[in-house]
Amino acid sequence: TGVGPTTFTRSMPFVRGTSGRLAVDGRLNVTDAKGGGLLADVFALGDCATNEAEPLPPLAQVAEQQGKFVAKLLNDDAKGEDVSEREFSYRHLGAMAALTTG
Repeated sequence: TGVGPTTFTRSMPFVRGTSGRLAVDGRLNVTDAKGGGLLADVFALGDCATNEAEPLPPLAQVAEQQGKFVAKLLNDDAKGEDVSEREFSYRHLGAMAALTTG
């Protein structure tokens, strides 16, 4: 979203962090706001998600890595691999700024 949670995200029945984004655990799973249980098959990532224990900036670099993590997790799970202990780990790849005169 680039600026914060969308109307769609705000309408979901999941626990939210202080920023209003969906609260996720280390595996990017959300928690049901009604029952309080972790939803192992429901993920939130990118700008709509926040891990209050390990906050990350809402950047494309973070979202891309989270997307690759969830894709690999789902593919490996479908192959029968044990993915229960895997957690997302962000690796900052640097930043770039363009400088110009005039």
